[in-house]
Amino acid sequence: MSELSALAQQVAAATRNVSETVHRHVTVTPLTSFRAADHGAEVLLKCEHQQKTGSFKVRGALAKLSSLSMKERHGGVITASTGNHGAGFAYALGALGGTGIVCVPEGASPVKVALGQGPAETEKLARDLADRDQLPYISPYNDLYVVAGQGTVG
Repeated sequence: MSELSALAQQVAAATRNVSETVHRHVTVTPLTSFRAADHGAEVLLKCEHQQKTGSFKVRGALAKLSSLSMKERHGGVITASTGNHGAGFAYALGALGGTGIVCVPEGASPVKVALGQGPAETEKLARDLADRDQLPYISPYNDLYVVAGQGTVG
């Protein structure tokens, strides 16, 4: 793996470490052939829309939340999401145990509770709540374990 950057090596190692935990809680989704344009190459699509939460994002949430102690998860965790990460986060908390808050923007699906004006403001709100209450903030995209968990799709 020496051709990979140091960060890529860290993500690859973390992906291997979280793989078993993630796979215990997700659906093994199929690959399907895609023939929109025939250029002599086989293109396969990974059907993560068939995942338990409708998205690969559950993988990152499971990986990150499993990296926290049970005490941390049960003490409460916070995230911000416009949809898929929040659904994965909620599922992961149910699967692993814990409590949490998902901050969503006003424009999110009506079945979600709206807390912020837009995605950036909602993320700031979630980070501020986490700081105020001294709870872990779980980034939907900027976290080694979240990225590693999403890497288990392969």
